[in-house]
Amino acid sequence: MLVSALGIAFRKSVNPSRRNINRMNSLNSLKSILKSLGLGGIALKVVHMYAKILPRQLVNRNGINYALDLNQLVDFGTFIGGWEPATIKFLNKSIMQGDTVIEVGANVGAHTLLIGNLIGNNGRIYAFEPTDFASRKLEKNISLNPSLTNITVRNELVTNGESDLPKLDIRSSWTVDGKNAPEYTHLRNLKSISIDEFSGEVSLKNLMLIKIDVDGYDYKVLQGAKSTIAQFLPIVFCELCEYTLNEQGDSIKDIYHLLSAMGYVTYLEDGSRINDVDSILRSVGDKTSVNGVFIHNTKIKECGWLN
Repeated sequence: MLVSALGIAFRKSVNPSRRNINRMNSLNSLKSILKSLGLGGIALKVVHMYAKILPRQLVNRNGINYALDLNQLVDFGTFIGGWEPATIKFLNKSIMQGDTVIEVGANVGAHTLLIGNLIGNNGRIYAFEPTDFASRKLEKNISLNPSLTNITVRNELVTNGESDLPKLDIRSSWTVDGKNAPEYTHLRNLKSISIDEFSGEVSLKNLMLIKIDVDGYDYKVLQGAKSTIAQFLPIVFCELCEYTLNEQGDSIKDIYHLLSAMGYVTYLEDGSRINDVDSILRSVGDKTSVNGVFIHNTKIKECGWLN
């Protein structure tokens, strides 16, 4: 859950404590994927050895082609079974042919291509990825799947529409070992747009899902999407990471209260319902994150993910 959205994370001056947290979360992400596959630590070591020898891979996962660099965390996760298995399970159970999806923080397309495959020719996914490093990889992966003509890549930074840009530069890569220098994009190089502005620009007719993973800028993205959310009542899938939100002056509480006030019910990615935002804060602490799934109270009965 470290990645995506603006395809990214944000930095202060990268300090040792933050670097250690990122490395720990990287290892935990990989371990969770291996656990879902019924594999253990020995398997992880074997795959790591293979990755060092042959880091560049062209692979097919569930009918989707990817160009991977196994030195990169998201690529490595995709290689060994799929980046964020619980998210993949959610997408498979929620998305249907013909759906429209906005993904803020597409990164290299680990989930973008899956969504494109699920929505079919009559669906549309708008994938926002403002960083050069990740967007180049995203475009490459899309080009390897010529049948997926339903993906529109946008390179703007998604904001709240108030020129309230992230306080930190945008990170677009995470290495498996957590040691090599990551890729960053400077804010001055980016154009910005809010989801509400974008919705008007493309004359959006329907919207089933907004997926957000911008490692701390998530609340600002939602602030700029309130009119669109009120109009279409989409599922909102959003990373909840207190320490990265705090770096932007926000909190998980802000996300929870904004969506609750709009009639949304909160669930975690495992399907458990949340009635108290403090329980999320206790769960994530100041070092980890979870994915929240917010469903409007009028849409719960028809949500395939819950049924």
